[in-house]
Amino acid sequence: GAKITDLSYSFTNCSNLGTIDFTPLDTSVRPSGYSYTFYGCTSLTKIYFPWQRAPTVSSNTFGTDTNTYTGRKTYDKYANVLYVPTNASGFEGGYWSNVLTNAGKCGFALSKTL
Repeated sequence: GAKITDLSYSFTNCSNLGTIDFTPLDTSVRPSGYSYTFYGCTSLTKIYFPWQRAPTVSSNTFGTDTNTYTGRKTYDKYANVLYVPTNASGFEGGYWSNVLTNAGKCGFALSKTL
């Protein structure tokens, strides 16, 4: 079967998308491109990310302002969650924390429960 190697622009401006679940994917292949992947996904509240090591994401992956931040419609309602494996690493830094898990931007909680 086909292997996904680049997620750039995959969900850009999917403003009605509520959940993205990557757990059915082959985790031996880690996508490397993340430009604008979740940009404008303002209704997204759940991301299931099965890879143990966080990929390097860019400054635009999760949006760039209050009109385009991932999960922005519920960022202050404690509804947004990024699910990763229990032994995952690297999700606490870079743009993962500067944007996605930043309470004033996307407001996602990090849940190490997969």
